[in-house]
Amino acid sequence: MMTSVAGGWSVKPRHATGFSLMEMLVVLMVVGVLYAMAGSLLSLAVVDPLQEEVERLRGRISLLQDEALVRSQPLAIGMDARGYAFFVLNDQQKPEPLADDGLFKPYTFPQGYKHSLTLQGVDVVLDKLHPQIFVFPGGEMTGFEWRLRAENGHSRGISVDVRGQLADLPLEGY
Repeated sequence: MMTSVAGGWSVKPRHATGFSLMEMLVVLMVVGVLYAMAGSLLSLAVVDPLQEEVERLRGRISLLQDEALVRSQPLAIGMDARGYAFFVLNDQQKPEPLADDGLFKPYTFPQGYKHSLTLQGVDVVLDKLHPQIFVFPGGEMTGFEWRLRAENGHSRGISVDVRGQLADLPLEGY
């Protein structure tokens, strides 16, 4: 207890009320961790099947570029109305299906998807499965734009330049 110099008044010590700074920081950290976990779980729950199809083709194109480099041999992608397939060019530069590897087996899109292919600014008619996009051992490839459209009008796509650089096309219908 404190007393004034004259001895007339005294100050009683107060008891601290509320939370300390350390307690507040711990609570904020716990809330932040829970928020991050909830956000990551939410993003896993919302899966866009259209994006999955685009990422599948993107990944297979990257693998095909690596395969062309390893084989030192031109490879190709052919598309038709239902899906796509991979080809190898033989010694006479004739395309043959690249069927010896499970990664490059032909792929058919699920029901309800339509896709379009543009080579050098010209829309390609996808009525017959034959090579349209060529991948060369040096990393170069035929430049193209490819778009996949769902029945609800949403579409996603990729573009590839002649150096083999992949980029996303703007979303449509979202």
